[in-house]
Amino acid sequence: MPDSALFSNGATSVREITADDIDPSSYKDTYKGQLYCTSENCNAKLVVVFRYSRRNYFRTLQNEDHDEDCIHYFERSATRGGIDTQETINVRMSEKQKRNALKRAFSLSQMTDEQIEEMRKKQKNRKKNTTTNNRKDTQTRIEPTLNGEVDEEKEREALKKKKAPSLFNRGADALSESDLGKPRVVSGEVISVYSKKNFAQIKIRRGNTTLSVKFEEAFFADSPNSDGLFGNITKYSEKHGPLIFNGIGEVRVSSTTGEYEVAIFNGNDFTVEGRTLQSLSAIVATWG
Repeated sequence: MPDSALFSNGATSVREITADDIDPSSYKDTYKGQLYCTSENCNAKLVVVFRYSRRNYFRTLQNEDHDEDCIHYFERSATRGGIDTQETINVRMSEKQKRNALKRAFSLSQMTDEQIEEMRKKQKNRKKNTTTNNRKDTQTRIEPTLNGEVDEEKEREALKKKKAPSLFNRGADALSESDLGKPRVVSGEVISVYSKKNFAQIKIRRGNTTLSVKFEEAFFADSPNSDGLFGNITKYSEKHGPLIFNGIGEVRVSSTTGEYEVAIFNGNDFTVEGRTLQSLSAIVATWG
């Protein structure tokens, strides 16, 4: 770090000073923004770091670069402003977390926009009144995963330090590019159901947007008992009217339409009117 700095206020006089020549008051009133590297042909700006019971020192102002011939030149590490240097750890969501996410999504789907806004205001106020001494680990980002590869050792270590990863709720009309490749809870009104052997598709709608939710081979390999049950959603709708769908799946872009779509991989990862497909089918079976 530089031992001294050049002070220049734009006038003709320039003088060299040390960090100990400056106190917090004079720094604020006189020197801030006017301190430069002392090396020839280097115009990097410096700031003073004040330390209790130890000597003050200069450091390079954030995003300032020294001349390549300067003795203080360094190659800046990639940061979140450029290349993301955070380590990303994939963590599997627990069944309890997924159940709670679906219950919450169903509750939100039954609320008006005004009720949701009022609820968010109350939550925001509660957060303002809550303090914590826990420091965030800015070097690690925990991402939820449905079917991605997981380093089990890193997963265990991550969960010791941090809570389970957040699972964001999106209406059928609220997906964006930032959701691609990530698990999301999607919600909307069921408008159609199509199924055949080892494949099903539920189309949901929110506002003027329609979203395809697909259940493919991976889903039926994991949940073979779901095969043949999707038609019960249509039967249930014929008796009870419009139905609310909530599901946890991976967001992607359709190879045929270019629109967003969602793939679901497990039979417990979606509900219709707050019921699993198995539960809803059991009710329909009692109708005879």
